Amino acid sequence: MMDASSFPLLCLPIKAIHNSLRCMEPKDIINISFCSNSTKHHVKSLNIKPLECFICIDQVVQIQVLIKPCRIFHSFLIPDTSEIKSFWDHIVYLFGNPRIDIYIHSTLMDFDSMCVIFEGLNINCLYVHPEDMDYGFYKKVLNQFSKLAKQLDLSSSLHPMGDFHDVLIQNYDYITIEPMADLKIDDLLIMNSLSIYVMDSQLTDKDINRFLKHWIMGGNPRLEHIYIEFQRRSNEEVFKGIKRRMVSPRRFEGFIGGARERRVVELTDGIEIWNEKGTKKATIKFKRTTVKMFVWH
Repeated sequence: MMDASSFPLLCLPIKAIHNSLRCMEPKDIINISFCSNSTKHHVKSLNIKPLECFICIDQVVQIQVLIKPCRIFHSFLIPDTSEIKSFWDHIVYLFGNPRIDIYIHSTLMDFDSMCVIFEGLNINCLYVHPEDMDYGFYKKVLNQFSKLAKQLDLSSSLHPMGDFHDVLIQNYDYITIEPMADLKIDDLLIMNSLSIYVMDSQLTDKDINRFLKHWIMGGNPRLEHIYIEFQRRSNEEVFKGIKRRMVSPRRFEGFIGGARERRVVELTDGIEIWNEKGTKKATIKFKRTTVKMFVWH
């Protein structure tokens, strides 16, 4: 870092320094924060709140920070652990330990390095899309980091979901499971997330019927919303043995369709079911090969 006395901006009164910084583009504000300890502290005092921060491990390690109207990128072609850790610590200091999304697409960085870099981070969503991960690496990543995340996004894995029930039972805000042929109904029944989003599954009408009956008996107690793409054939099979009725339009608020924040939707119609104790109701909506369920507490 440069000597603060050689940096003209720092010769101004504090209020003038902060006003000058606020006139800069976000990327320039971040760049100037690296000039000296003094500029770093001044940038922190602006109390900037990024809309989004994430690290992506793929062909390179890329860090992005979104501060309207700019998205700031910083890439590491060679994953030097100490360099990446130093950069992250700087970002965390500037923005007050912001929520971080972590995307893991490859094994470019070894597991121990990830543990060093991710230590102490406020992890919002963990995305694990393991195209080239062996079983051992995939299991270590999920077991170590999923318990620190508020949200979890899993993609097409050759590894059986039945081996990761200790991950699926965590209390996430939402869990998204993208095309995963081996997802079984038993995997779905143990999930304890507020919102569940399942894409391109091989689940059947009978599986959905079993899920609804499980919920009626008190299963998936935290559930607010679920979206499932499945092998739909007959609504009668889905509702076999389940009491139901048509419902009027209602407004629902929750983590919908993998949304990172809660949002509101208007439900114009649907089929209503209720739990055994009569303490919860749920609206069911179908569209082609999908089913959505909205729970009312």
